[in-house]
Amino acid sequence: MDVSSNSMVLNGGVGDGLITGSTTGTVLGLFLKSALTGTLTIVGVTQSNGAAQSWVNAPGTSGYVAPPGSGKFWGPFSYVLSNPGADAGKAVICWIPT
Repeated sequence: MDVSSNSMVLNGGVGDGLITGSTTGTVLGLFLKSALTGTLTIVGVTQSNGAAQSWVNAPGTSGYVAPPGSGKFWGPFSYVLSNPGADAGKAVICWIPT
């Protein structure tokens, strides 16, 4: 079985359309090369019961961070860095499309 994943470095303050359209998949996690100065919010990941959820990562978070709930998403999701000047480029998000 061939499984490929996608990843993206989170740069700038707002990443609209990190995933666009009706794409579905599973977020594998965030990889933070150093501690966040501000918050990093991923919008559009769902809880295990299917309810929409914002995934908020607090200042000081570093290393690997597992997604909340199932990590599944249906349709677009995006991100917001509250301190883009300090945190741009620190995070990489990885996901598997389905």
